[in-house]
Amino acid sequence: MNNTKNRVDVKVTLTFNGDDILEAATAATRGVSPWIHSMESNFGMLRMVVDDESETPTESGLKNIVVTPGQIFRAFSRLVELQTTHCSGYPIQDLDNADACTADLILQQAIYGEIVWG
Repeated sequence: MNNTKNRVDVKVTLTFNGDDILEAATAATRGVSPWIHSMESNFGMLRMVVDDESETPTESGLKNIVVTPGQIFRAFSRLVELQTTHCSGYPIQDLDNADACTADLILQQAIYGEIVWG
């Protein structure tokens, strides 16, 4: 039955430790994320050289960017909202099992606004 007359929308707030999110986002990703060419971290900010996804594969452009903790938190929040799963299938918000796949997904969302590479 599809009765929307009595539908109730509920907004749920989830709280995560910001340090856990930053740690998850900065896991060693270069081994499994060839689109990240360099990454250095200073006080939660990441300075990175990454592939420019707007270039064709034969042109392979690079861009130098800075990702702030706020961008990382918003990206993580969006992935939770989208019910994104880790490469192994568990929910992205399971930070007890965060690894390079978790970092890869968070950073793609923060940098490109979407998951570009599967």
